[in-house]
Amino acid sequence: MLTRAKDLVPDDIIGALVANRIKQPDCQIHGYLLDGFPKTIEQIQLLEEMKIQPTVIVILECPDEITEERLENKRIDPHTGIEYDITHMDPDLPEDVIRRLVTRPQDQKPALTNR
Repeated sequence: MLTRAKDLVPDDIIGALVANRIKQPDCQIHGYLLDGFPKTIEQIQLLEEMKIQPTVIVILECPDEITEERLENKRIDPHTGIEYDITHMDPDLPEDVIRRLVTRPQDQKPALTNR
Protein backbone atom coordinates (compact mmCIF):
# COMPACT_ATOMS: atom_id res chain seq x y z
CA MET A 1 0.00 0.00 0.00
CA LEU A 2 1.38 3.41 -0.89
CA THR A 3 1.22 6.03 1.84
CA ARG A 4 0.14 9.64 1.45
CA ALA A 5 3.14 11.94 1.01
CA LYS A 6 2.04 14.29 3.82
CA ASP A 7 2.59 11.45 6.31
CA LEU A 8 6.24 10.91 5.37
CA VAL A 9 9.68 12.43 5.59
CA PRO A 10 10.15 14.31 2.28
CA ASP A 11 11.25 12.02 -0.55
CA ASP A 12 14.44 13.93 -1.28
CA ILE A 13 15.60 13.60 2.32
CA ILE A 14 14.73 9.91 2.74
CA GLY A 15 16.14 9.16 -0.71
CA ALA A 16 19.47 10.78 0.19
CA LEU A 17 19.59 8.86 3.48
CA VAL A 18 18.89 5.55 1.76
CA ALA A 19 21.39 6.26 -1.04
CA ASN A 20 24.10 7.24 1.45
CA ARG A 21 23.51 4.21 3.64
CA ILE A 22 23.55 1.58 0.90
CA LYS A 23 26.86 2.96 -0.39
CA GLN A 24 28.52 2.06 2.92
CA PRO A 25 31.04 -0.82 2.76
CA ASP A 26 29.03 -3.18 4.96
CA CYS A 27 26.01 -2.85 2.67
CA GLN A 28 28.15 -3.36 -0.40
CA ILE A 29 29.67 -6.51 1.08
CA HIS A 30 26.69 -8.07 2.89
CA GLY A 31 23.71 -6.50 1.14
CA TYR A 32 20.84 -4.64 2.77
CA LEU A 33 17.13 -4.74 3.48
CA LEU A 34 14.86 -1.82 2.66
CA ASP A 35 12.10 -2.11 5.25
CA GLY A 36 9.18 0.18 4.45
CA PHE A 37 10.92 1.78 1.49
CA PRO A 38 9.72 2.68 -1.08
CA LYS A 39 6.34 3.97 0.07
CA THR A 40 5.58 6.46 -2.70
CA ILE A 41 5.82 6.59 -6.47
CA GLU A 42 8.56 9.22 -6.09
CA GLN A 43 10.59 6.85 -3.92
CA ILE A 44 10.21 4.11 -6.52
CA GLN A 45 11.56 6.57 -9.09
CA LEU A 46 14.50 7.36 -6.78
CA LEU A 47 15.39 3.66 -6.66
CA GLU A 48 15.25 3.51 -10.45
CA GLU A 49 17.50 6.58 -10.73
CA MET A 50 19.97 4.92 -8.34
CA LYS A 51 19.86 1.80 -10.57
CA ILE A 52 18.64 -0.30 -7.64
CA GLN A 53 16.79 -3.45 -8.64
CA PRO A 54 15.40 -5.53 -5.76
CA THR A 55 16.45 -9.16 -5.89
CA VAL A 56 13.79 -10.28 -3.40
CA ILE A 57 10.50 -8.65 -2.42
CA VAL A 58 8.62 -9.83 0.66
CA ILE A 59 5.00 -8.80 1.13
CA LEU A 60 3.46 -9.48 4.52
CA GLU A 61 -0.32 -9.61 4.57
CA CYS A 62 -2.53 -9.25 7.63
CA PRO A 63 -6.32 -9.16 7.80
CA ASP A 64 -7.74 -5.66 8.31
CA GLU A 65 -9.45 -6.73 11.55
CA ILE A 66 -6.16 -7.76 13.15
CA THR A 67 -4.40 -4.61 11.98
CA GLU A 68 -7.21 -2.45 13.37
CA GLU A 69 -7.15 -4.30 16.68
CA ARG A 70 -3.38 -3.86 17.01
CA LEU A 71 -3.57 -0.15 16.24
CA GLU A 72 -6.51 0.37 18.62
CA ASN A 73 -4.44 -1.21 21.41
CA LYS A 74 -1.33 0.83 20.62
CA ARG A 75 -0.37 3.73 22.88
CA ILE A 76 2.62 6.02 22.82
CA ASP A 77 4.37 7.90 25.57
CA PRO A 78 4.67 11.46 24.20
CA HIS A 79 7.62 12.15 26.52
CA THR A 80 9.80 9.23 25.43
CA GLY A 81 8.28 8.10 22.11
CA ILE A 82 8.08 4.53 23.42
CA GLU A 83 5.13 2.56 22.06
CA TYR A 84 3.08 0.18 24.19
CA ASP A 85 0.43 -2.45 23.52
CA ILE A 86 -2.15 -2.02 26.28
CA THR A 87 -3.05 -5.71 26.12
CA HIS A 88 0.55 -6.72 26.98
CA MET A 89 1.79 -3.91 29.24
CA ASP A 90 4.36 -4.54 31.92
CA PRO A 91 2.49 -4.64 35.25
CA ASP A 92 5.40 -2.78 36.82
CA LEU A 93 5.08 0.18 34.45
CA PRO A 94 5.01 3.32 36.60
CA GLU A 95 1.57 4.89 37.04
CA ASP A 96 2.78 8.29 35.77
CA VAL A 97 3.82 6.67 32.48
CA ILE A 98 0.45 4.88 32.16
CA ARG A 99 -1.43 8.17 32.73
CA ARG A 100 0.37 9.99 29.94
CA LEU A 101 -0.03 7.31 27.26
CA VAL A 102 -1.99 8.50 24.24
CA THR A 103 -3.33 7.12 20.99
CA ARG A 104 -1.85 8.83 17.95
CA PRO A 105 -4.51 10.42 15.72
CA GLN A 106 -3.41 8.26 12.77
CA ASP A 107 -4.07 5.12 14.85
CA GLN A 108 -7.66 6.04 15.72
CA LYS A 109 -10.65 4.46 13.97
CA PRO A 110 -11.57 7.42 11.66
CA ALA A 111 -8.03 7.64 10.35
CA LEU A 112 -7.82 3.88 9.84
CA THR A 113 -10.78 3.87 7.50
CA ASN A 114 -9.01 6.47 5.34
CA ARG A 115 -5.85 4.37 5.06
